Amino acid sequence: MKKTGFVLIALLLFVPVVVFGQMGLPSELIDIPTAYAMQRGDLSLDFRVYDGGGVLTKVQLGIVDMLSLGLSLSVDGLIGSGQLGIPMGRPGIIAKIRIVDEMTMKAWPTIAIGYDDSEYGNFFGKGVYGMVSKEFAMGKMFFHAHGGLNKPLGGGTESIVAGIFLGADFFFIPQFSLIAEIEPASRRDGAQFISYNFGFQYMPIPNFRAGFFTKTRIGTVNSFIKEIHVGYITKLF
Repeated sequence: MKKTGFVLIALLLFVPVVVFGQMGLPSELIDIPTAYAMQRGDLSLDFRVYDGGGVLTKVQLGIVDMLSLGLSLSVDGLIGSGQLGIPMGRPGIIAKIRIVDEMTMKAWPTIAIGYDDSEYGNFFGKGVYGMVSKEFAMGKMFFHAHGGLNKPLGGGTESIVAGIFLGADFFFIPQFSLIAEIEPASRRDGAQFISYNFGFQYMPIPNFRAGFFTKTRIGTVNSFIKEIHVGYITKLF
């Protein structure tokens, strides 16, 4: 029995790199998107558990290799004894169009524009955004750098002016990555805050990922939040 358990753990930790290569590039990190669109026919399901037992669900589909569309829905109090509620009263809308692909234009980064009005807890989607991402190799390791500009729309974001955000995901081994984000923001009344998000993501098999992340916001009101994210991707066509 012990030997069988050891074999199962070993298989989860050391999935071959060849199999991992079937996965697409990350379409989002913790709170920020990337410039990588999903591949044609890919369907992704993402769940995150947030404060008060709420759950945010995202469903996205790769229509063609350069375009992905999706919906999101946050439900407060879904887990635990809290009162059920849907903050937006409707699903959120997600869309991304890749304009430049670094795989075909080697000297360029990947560039995309998109829209995301998801809302959960005290966090909001990026609204309208433009995004740049680039992959860098470091021997057998690699990382992606991301940067973008956005204009939040709707919800409680009307007072927030256009923002900037930066992020990176670093793969020590193909199954394990560290992720970091930084996002300063300003409101029209002059108030400012900055968010620092960190965490790790583990992919025991090519189409499944799980991550634990901390989100620290420093400003007029400080906050420290811990979240669990789970994602699954499969091929529909």
